[in-house]
Amino acid sequence: MRSFDSSLPVSCRVGRVALTAFVMFVFVLGSFQNGHAQWKRAAGWTLDAHNGTLSQVKGFLPFGNKLLADVLCATSSNGTPDSLFVSTDNGQSWAPFSSSGGEPLIANGTNLVGIADSFSNGMVISWISYSTNQGQNWIADSVGFPASALPGGMVVAGNSIIASAGFYGFYKQTGPGTPWTVDTIGASVGGQPIPVGVLALSGNTILAGAIVAGIMASTDNGGTWNLAVNGIPEIMQGGQPAGWPTVWQLGVIGKAVYAVTETDPNNPGTWTMYRSSDNGQNWTVANATPIAGGADGNATWMAGTNQILFFSTDSGVFISKDNGTTWTINNSGLYPYDQTGFYTTAVQIAGGNVVLGTADSGIWYRPLSDFGISGVAATPNGSSHLGIALSENPAGGLENAIISAPEAGPMRVELVDEMGRSVQTLLHGPASQGPNPISFNTQSLVPGTYFLRVEADGSSAIEKITVDR
Repeated sequence: MRSFDSSLPVSCRVGRVALTAFVMFVFVLGSFQNGHAQWKRAAGWTLDAHNGTLSQVKGFLPFGNKLLADVLCATSSNGTPDSLFVSTDNGQSWAPFSSSGGEPLIANGTNLVGIADSFSNGMVISWISYSTNQGQNWIADSVGFPASALPGGMVVAGNSIIASAGFYGFYKQTGPGTPWTVDTIGASVGGQPIPVGVLALSGNTILAGAIVAGIMASTDNGGTWNLAVNGIPEIMQGGQPAGWPTVWQLGVIGKAVYAVTETDPNNPGTWTMYRSSDNGQNWTVANATPIAGGADGNATWMAGTNQILFFSTDSGVFISKDNGTTWTINNSGLYPYDQTGFYTTAVQIAGGNVVLGTADSGIWYRPLSDFGISGVAATPNGSSHLGIALSENPAGGLENAIISAPEAGPMRVELVDEMGRSVQTLLHGPASQGPNPISFNTQSLVPGTYFLRVEADGSSAIEKITVDR
């Protein structure tokens, strides 16, 4: 499920001067004693970074040359909703960006779509909204979506957005402002939707982490769903099969997909990780021994490259440099969460940095070089390392583009309008490593602004095109 700390008090603990002083003492002492590379706190995150409060970082989204962070803070029983913060230096410093949005946060062409939260009388209220001006203003867009659902994920698939709605199953939207409709063909048992949480897009396959049902998959943009649990054993109770383990996190990193499950559903706090190299058709156990985490068993986020993986949990951030076989925890330099542990809520690769979100101490970062990684050598999760070069811009007729891909594999190239709607699909199939030439004609298009959108192996890139005559 998406990262939300239900134990976060209604107050964001404003004015914890004594605690802050204590934490700073421990932090400085630890730095002196360790004398090695540590997590660095990003600029812009002090006690008054968000209306004088400490705030929970819920997720990250690379967007053009920016990195966005979704932040939730409760200042009263009817607190402020999610806010977006922005970084233009790969997570090293942050500034307020807008007052809505929310995680899951996705880019649909040039639009942003998010699920925002706020506190109301001690409860979390969620709603969907979208922005057509890069997150500066947001429009409510929840018509047809279950009011009491706590969404766990969203992906862009073809011309639609697929959202998970917890115990209500899947919902689909075909464009901003259009009603959400239920989407449970093949994803229901006895007429009841299969509860689903996290979503991921691997190639042309949508994968969904299901509650006590393993993994669901769709290869037709959410039209139909099937179980994708080959290689994941069923849970046994009293000697009888009792369904598949709940998948709490999915990470698409390069050509691999990682699925995080509880090792023992009756004893939360340890995780088994499965790996697929064929878009979820087959799975094998990745980690040699279960990953030991916090007592609450919250697996919050995954990111990485083909050289290193990061896994954030309620007990800190785990790191693997052997494709998930072995994991070590690395919280060096982080502030503890309420003196009880290191609650990390999100992790993202941004340029040459890895950026980490926490439950109440803001955002942290480290250069990948700290871990012996010379640079981002493969497609990172959610980050754009694709290249787009245009022959003419403005364009008025035949346009030639070179799409540079870091690896061979499936690629989708579309021309979209300012509303994020697909105008032309230019490539939907295999691409070569290195330059991929594409030609398309803009003569039939109404003059105006368009965008070339490229998606490959969990990465995306966008280039603005002006069509003129």
